[in-house]
Amino acid sequence: MKICLESYAKVNLFLEVLGERTDGYHEIETVMQSVSIRDRIDMEEKEEGIEVVAEGAGVPSGEENLAHRAATLLRREAGVRAGCSIRIRKGIPAAAGLGGGSGDAAAVLAGLHRLWRLDWPRERLAALGATIGSDVPFFLWGGAALCTGRGEIVEPLPSLSQRHRFLIVTPPFQVSTRFIYNELNRYALTRPKVWSKVKCVHGLGSDPECMLHRLWNRLEEVAFSARPSLREWADRMERLGCSRVLLSGSGPTLFGLLPRGERDEIGILSRFPDSRHASIAHPTTTGYRFMR
Repeated sequence: MKICLESYAKVNLFLEVLGERTDGYHEIETVMQSVSIRDRIDMEEKEEGIEVVAEGAGVPSGEENLAHRAATLLRREAGVRAGCSIRIRKGIPAAAGLGGGSGDAAAVLAGLHRLWRLDWPRERLAALGATIGSDVPFFLWGGAALCTGRGEIVEPLPSLSQRHRFLIVTPPFQVSTRFIYNELNRYALTRPKVWSKVKCVHGLGSDPECMLHRLWNRLEEVAFSARPSLREWADRMERLGCSRVLLSGSGPTLFGLLPRGERDEIGILSRFPDSRHASIAHPTTTGYRFMR
């Protein structure tokens, strides 16, 4: 039996860091929205063993890939004897703040759940996913969600309309998540918090579109200080008419909302030949999709 899925990326519409935790992570409040940049994942059952092959720059195959860990853990926890082969064709840039690896892991959990004919509730898959990566549970829902704790506690929210279009650009360099959080610890965590969970949930629950007027990322100031050229990339996007260009996660990917009347997508993307990735994407209501 073979299964094929698309795994979607995410952007952080809001991200506040509340403080350090005793387990080494940070307590956060973030609103994530899945978007239509995607990887393709093909899976096939085999007699034994787990095999993962990833096609894409900077993405490991084999045991170093989160998808391998997801398959191995699900196989062990479910007591499955069969194995599987997994091929990932990357469309989401790696180490970019878009959650590509976590999304692939979530899609593999969902795909193998079907392939191995399991009967787990989604919450059980999410609990397993949380041991793999903080963002993995979100992708088992997708759409929009408020994620708290270290990001693994997911409260689904109304998704943004698919009529919106984001310009998403990944500059040709990486930003270390560990470095960004260390810098945040050094000078930014004592600053006043900008938004409470209660206000966040209330606002999105009544009108998800209001999120587009409240975009915020606590990590942005630190990332822009560490990589001043990020401001130049953001300025380029704003000159094309993007409103409130924002960093996704710890970056380096930036995203901005395109004007509704703008239709010259090819012309817009041609302005970023020096980027690692540039695309125009719309919100999705799921974190992954089974393909026929």
